[in-house]
Amino acid sequence: ASIPRFTDGAHEFERWTGPVVYRPLAVVTRDDVRDPEGWHASTLTEQESDAFAHAFRRRVTLPSCEIVPRDAPTTARRNYTDREVRTLGVYRATSGALLVGLVIDSLAHPCDDVRDPSRTVHWFVGTNTTAPRFIGDEMQLLEIADFDGDGQSEWLFSVARYNEDGFLLCIDSCRRTRTTTWHYH
Repeated sequence: ASIPRFTDGAHEFERWTGPVVYRPLAVVTRDDVRDPEGWHASTLTEQESDAFAHAFRRRVTLPSCEIVPRDAPTTARRNYTDREVRTLGVYRATSGALLVGLVIDSLAHPCDDVRDPSRTVHWFVGTNTTAPRFIGDEMQLLEIADFDGDGQSEWLFSVARYNEDGFLLCIDSCRRTRTTTWHYH
């Protein structure tokens, strides 16, 4: 009873079932947790933007908008260009490492299909000397901090997938992860 509950669902935490009524909270105070790697909101250079858009296009194919049964394979794909890949979030460490969230411009490619990858943010990590690496999708970045006190920053994400909500903690640029999720059926 003493644990605070938020009864209004925020838009960025809306799930497939609609607005969140009750959700677990991850509480962080700046006095207790630091960010030794100096992550901050940033922008991409043109070269970085091209590299991340190219990685996104290698990773994400858009299904055809034709209506097919859920388990049926779809062979038709929709094409899109690098310019149709939008940046939703860019975070840069003082070392130059990048954490980047990308989406497809859904107005250019509307499709009423829950399997459509344009409906979610796809997260990548990279540097100016390494190619971007996909780390996950259907996630919202909550906080970047040194949660375990090892001198390196971790990334805490909220996870919202079909019949699965929870949290993902990325350790060592998401080479290792810890997850807590729950299901509805």
